[in-house]
Amino acid sequence: MTSAVNEMIAHIAGQTETQALRSRLSAIQSIPGNPMGVEIKEFGQATAFTVKNIPGPSFNKVTGMSDFDADKLKEILRYYEARNIPVQFDILPVGASNQLLFAMAKEGLYQSGFHTSFYKKAERCESPKQEGNIVIREIKGDEFQLFSKLYIKGFNLPEFTMKGIAENNAILYDHADWTFYLAFYQNEPAGLGVLYVNGHTASLNAAAVIPEHRGKGVHQALIKKRIHAASNRHSNMIFSQASFNSTSHRNMEKAGLTIAYTIAIWKPLM
Repeated sequence: MTSAVNEMIAHIAGQTETQALRSRLSAIQSIPGNPMGVEIKEFGQATAFTVKNIPGPSFNKVTGMSDFDADKLKEILRYYEARNIPVQFDILPVGASNQLLFAMAKEGLYQSGFHTSFYKKAERCESPKQEGNIVIREIKGDEFQLFSKLYIKGFNLPEFTMKGIAENNAILYDHADWTFYLAFYQNEPAGLGVLYVNGHTASLNAAAVIPEHRGKGVHQALIKKRIHAASNRHSNMIFSQASFNSTSHRNMEKAGLTIAYTIAIWKPLM
């Protein structure tokens, strides 16, 4: 594969992940009164996402930043400071050079970690066989409380977030671009997965397995199920993300996804 193709894939991957986040947060923002305090603002080609009442970097971050937006950096930092929300920049290797990175360092930002983006060309395929004791199916409308319980256990989040997670995912239940899955091991709830499909691209948007059912193939089965679903919805490309060299990272590669690029995560010095 040539570097030009890699660059093209990287751009599409970045755009797909930004579209997925925008779709999710726009739905949460549409809840009457915007109780989560969602804001989405463009700064040149970069998009700043803030969610006042959902702390953490998953939703409070800047995507799409490139050399073209280096002159917007001070304005972006003021934007987050005014809202008293910590900012995270997800920097892709395409579109960023010494110009942007130097400007970020000059503003007191530092690279704090890495995240890996994956891709796979979609192909029509048969439905994956059930993996022994594992059953995966689409969620029902009244199961988002269960979804939320699995989510906080799988991602090790505090229990007080359960109600908000249930509501903020249930709002997407009837959205054509989003599909939610529950995984069961020996008939016990074991994990969850989310699929976002927009046009001809898809994102394996989130997946988690609770601690007592890890190492049993549940996460791998969730990946295969969503790849099959995306392929059957005429997606050309499937994307996903995982922490570098994590179990999720290795499971992505086992399922045939290839590394598209590594995201550099930048944050302010404390």
